[in-house]
Amino acid sequence: MCRPKAPRWLDRNFWIYVVFHALFNLLLVSLLWALMADLFNIAESKRLFPAIAVGGTLGALAGSACAACVAHWLGHYTLLLIAAALLEASGWTTRIVTWTRIPRSLQPTAPEPIGGHWLGGITGLGRSPYLLGIAMFVRKLCH
Repeated sequence: MCRPKAPRWLDRNFWIYVVFHALFNLLLVSLLWALMADLFNIAESKRLFPAIAVGGTLGALAGSACAACVAHWLGHYTLLLIAAALLEASGWTTRIVTWTRIPRSLQPTAPEPIGGHWLGGITGLGRSPYLLGIAMFVRKLCH
């Protein structure tokens, strides 16, 4: 038996949601690792980052498997409410973690002069083939 074709507006909204979801997940993962880099020093990072990465991967697998199992019992709207509640809980957890532990990037340090001259960037550009290639690529994009 053939399934009825979905209305055009539903198809468009579905793809808007898929793109938004992908970009939102990319942003969240990037922000998580940036926060972790600010919170932990090198020794703590070497110890904790693998566990955080494994936990995130296993959590993603278990979460999607659980959602697939209970979707027909709870319904889509209830699953969206649960996902929103979990997202809110993760925001509050992040806030509590940052309140209890001052990121090392925010700890006061003695100011150090940067030094250099504004022409130093141009001379550095001429000395690095990598930077010169990027500059040529950007120039080609602009013209």
